[in-house]
Amino acid sequence: MRVGEIVAAGILALLSLYLMWESTDLPIGFIAGTGPGGGAWPFWLSAIMLICCVLVFLHVVLGAAQSAVKRVHGADYTRCPDFLFRRCDADHDAHRHAVHRPYF
Repeated sequence: MRVGEIVAAGILALLSLYLMWESTDLPIGFIAGTGPGGGAWPFWLSAIMLICCVLVFLHVVLGAAQSAVKRVHGADYTRCPDFLFRRCDADHDAHRHAVHRPYF
């Protein structure tokens, strides 16, 4: 998984650099009286994509993407995001500690 993320981030970073380079054929700045140049949208979109690729690369390399086996009630949820577990655990604890009273 780590190798795949690094390769994908590298390929997308190279693609974004290429698109940034190609978009400089058109003006990327603001042209007085007409607005942004024709290359502004692709250049800045590619720059944002490059920043995201660098962040993904750093996330993987610095070890923040190490996956730990998550177990909830004996089941293995290694592919589920963490925010699901906070909600599931909170709901489970609320139901487990709830006082069940009869309806009459």
